[in-house]
Amino acid sequence: MNKYPYIGESRNNGTIVLFSSESYGAQLWRESANYQDGWNESLFKNITAEYLTNTYGKVENKEHAEFIKLLAGNEGINCNYMVVSDEIKYFYFSGGVLFFTFSSVYDERFKLITIPLPPKEKPMESQKEWPQVGDYVICKSKADNIRKGELLALTKEYAIVKYDGFEHSLHLGAWELEKSTSTEEELSKSILKFLESGKTYDRLAKAIINGEIEGLEYKPQ
Repeated sequence: MNKYPYIGESRNNGTIVLFSSESYGAQLWRESANYQDGWNESLFKNITAEYLTNTYGKVENKEHAEFIKLLAGNEGINCNYMVVSDEIKYFYFSGGVLFFTFSSVYDERFKLITIPLPPKEKPMESQKEWPQVGDYVICKSKADNIRKGELLALTKEYAIVKYDGFEHSLHLGAWELEKSTSTEEELSKSILKFLESGKTYDRLAKAIINGEIEGLEYKPQ
């Protein structure tokens, strides 16, 4: 069981997310990362120690420093400061240790990263705008055509959805969009539910062969 916060990498597409609480995190691919809810953590593996190795970045304030220290501490990474202060301006990780400093780190061995501090209050689910790019949606037309896929873009006039089973993206006009989940997410939930019931991995293999896992069809070679 992962302790929060931690950094995870998606097994599907390599997306890297800093999780601050259950299903709540910020994608780490830009300097200003926004936290959002609804991540499927079962698709992620913990890469915190690997991600932080030989990195450095800015510290905004004492609260931010404490968050970075907690992130490191959850992975058994020691810190050079017992107590952090508002005077700290930078951090860096070297030799399996977290260091806080008052001046920037100029060294080619270190990579600049951003560790965004989560907001003090987690936004309510009802306050989130939906749909967002990357969401899986069910598309319904007036002719009762129903398709499912990943939302790639959305404007007032149209949506672009990559339908499951189709190579190219398709443009939608006046289609209704409903919430859905990807095939991978549904399968991951089915397997996780199976294991949480107390069954072993050996039993899981038999269940896959016997077709007991919803959403997964076993095809022998």
